[in-house]
Amino acid sequence: MLSTIVKAVVGVVVVAAILGVGFATRETWKGWLIPAKAKAEEKKGEETEKRERVVLSDQAMKNLRLVTRPIALTTYQRKIFLPGAVVDKPGHSDRGIPAPISGVVTNVTAVPGKTVHSGDELFRIRVVSESFQTSQMELYKSTRELVIVQKERTRLEAAPAGAIAATKLLELEYQHDRLKVLIHAYRQDLKTRQLTEPQVKAVENGEFVTEVVILMPTRLGKHQHHGGDTLPVPPTVEGDANRLPVPTVVPVEYEVQELKVNLGDHVQAGQMLAYVADHRFLYIEGRALKQESKLLAQAAQKGWPVEAEFTEDEDDAPGERLANLRIEFLGNIMDPSGLTLPVYVPFANPHRDYERSGSYRPGQKVLLKVTVGTLAEVFVLPQAAVVREGAEAYVFRQNGNAFDRRPVHVIHEDTDSVVIEDDGSILPGNYIAHNAAASLNRILKASQAEGGGGHGHSHSHD
Repeated sequence: MLSTIVKAVVGVVVVAAILGVGFATRETWKGWLIPAKAKAEEKKGEETEKRERVVLSDQAMKNLRLVTRPIALTTYQRKIFLPGAVVDKPGHSDRGIPAPISGVVTNVTAVPGKTVHSGDELFRIRVVSESFQTSQMELYKSTRELVIVQKERTRLEAAPAGAIAATKLLELEYQHDRLKVLIHAYRQDLKTRQLTEPQVKAVENGEFVTEVVILMPTRLGKHQHHGGDTLPVPPTVEGDANRLPVPTVVPVEYEVQELKVNLGDHVQAGQMLAYVADHRFLYIEGRALKQESKLLAQAAQKGWPVEAEFTEDEDDAPGERLANLRIEFLGNIMDPSGLTLPVYVPFANPHRDYERSGSYRPGQKVLLKVTVGTLAEVFVLPQAAVVREGAEAYVFRQNGNAFDRRPVHVIHEDTDSVVIEDDGSILPGNYIAHNAAASLNRILKASQAEGGGGHGHSHSHD
């Protein structure tokens, strides 16, 4: 019995001793187990990372034409897209050229499609107007009578004092003033019929005008700018929309749109001879769905920027862009289908030396990109920088010649850009491939199918 108790006590003591030694040396034996587990997890992570990595040679990157840039958090302007077209500015783009007098057309210089400037000759008209001939005759007659009155007044004023009645001199003074008024009226009448100052002077000397030259007038209406017939050119924007170059100045050009008369035609005063177009200031007419009208009204009220992309008819390729435009007003009449409303955006037509009447013409197709909201603290990448697999979206982060595939959360996208949330999957300053993401993904999947990690193929797997 005693031995049994002793054995039990000894067993308890031995177990307690073992536990005490184990507790005392816990820092030593735990190090034998935990590093093994950590190393296993680290090895597993490295294998996973290798499976999500593709390594390219310098030649392969050149073949793919890879573009990598560092990313930064920015504010994205959310946009809606409206199809549209360039249209004339009603009441301003087109203007008529009327005949100032009645006569017969003897020369036509205003050929449809021709570009003309202020002061250029458009037509010549042989005068058959009786009122025009009468104005010339009366101007010459009044001018001669004024000379006679002045001579008579000078003669009488030279006579001895008291020899000439004061009423006689007073009558001559009244006649002199009346003739001056008539001469001024006839001069203005002839000038309104487009006679120049030298021609009016010739009429006063008895050289009557039998043919009138119709010139392109200099009126610019509401588009008058300081500096005469010149137009400050807005910037054509590619890239930084806030950096505005110094405006240049170009001469005003008009284009003959329609000819209304022919050689030998008899025209009346006021009859339209031709129509010319001034395409320096135009509208872009966009078509918006009815449910978009509230957003567009808000954009117009707050002055949010609008970008216009001019498409090319030949291959529907993106053309030049104008930025920093604004919505002027929304139309209030639906189209015949009852689906869309017009939106009008004014712009100054940029001048090109090799093109007439500006770069853009009425009827040209335009894609309007209207800002209707903002997203702050996000990454904005091109569409070609993101590749999708089902619900997943990936970008490729560069590390030397290696590209790691990183999953990202896409919160918005349009035809140009993809907006990515800042959730830690990629960080500001990371170099991200801005193109060829689909090609990189195909290379990665091919390497995974072969059972390896990354590889150094120099082809694009296209």
